[in-house]
Amino acid sequence: MVHLDETYAKYKDKGLVVIGITNEPRGLVDKFVAETGAKHVIVMESGDSGNTYKIKGYPSSFLIDVNGKIVGTSDDGGVNDGAIEAQLQKVLLPPKLPAKLAAVQALLDKRKYADARKLLDKAAADEKATEDDRKAATDAIAWMDEAAKRRMASAAADATAGEYPDAAETYTQIGEQWKGLPAADDAAAALKDLLADPAKKKEIDAAAKFDDVRARIAELKPKKAIPVLRGFLSNWKGTKAGSKAEAILKELEVQANK
Repeated sequence: MVHLDETYAKYKDKGLVVIGITNEPRGLVDKFVAETGAKHVIVMESGDSGNTYKIKGYPSSFLIDVNGKIVGTSDDGGVNDGAIEAQLQKVLLPPKLPAKLAAVQALLDKRKYADARKLLDKAAADEKATEDDRKAATDAIAWMDEAAKRRMASAAADATAGEYPDAAETYTQIGEQWKGLPAADDAAAALKDLLADPAKKKEIDAAAKFDDVRARIAELKPKKAIPVLRGFLSNWKGTKAGSKAEAILKELEVQANK
């Protein structure tokens, strides 16, 4: 797994985050880190990402873009320097502010953008501040506005493509992170429009329910998971989440009959 650290070191300053996921016990993970000196984040999960991501072999890698979409896998050769560099062109890195604006930096790191904006507006207008500090504040304001614009555009693109649950999730996040700013109001209005359409709302509700179902069946054997999926399908058949549930159900039925 040394190549993961090499890739991380090469691109981390441009916005790449490398996360390893395993369901192995803590002792084995600690031993791995001690032996390899791994620098990237390693998450020990209790669920089953292997099933969720349809992993065909280990190790497997996934390249996920700024909007949370899988754009390449190690199976299809889509995780390489060229693909990573192409995706990093779309990354809008948050600003690194000077020491005088450390309080603002902390708010930005926590995505408390409205509180950060108040301090930034004050700093940008502070005639006693240095030119560099005022410019840093102005640049941070511009970054915040552009970040909101891009998130809104991403959500709108998902909605246009029929990915209503993804759009709803993004609008919700914008509403939470930009609360108190115009972007949050725009996101709330867009989300309201989505939910006003019964067909779109059904897709959104089905996706949320399906997340719960997947969490429930993760620890169940096929014969016990099958009725859970059938119960879900009794209400949500015909949705995209229903199609995913049907695919999993077929696999579990095959396993149960072996």
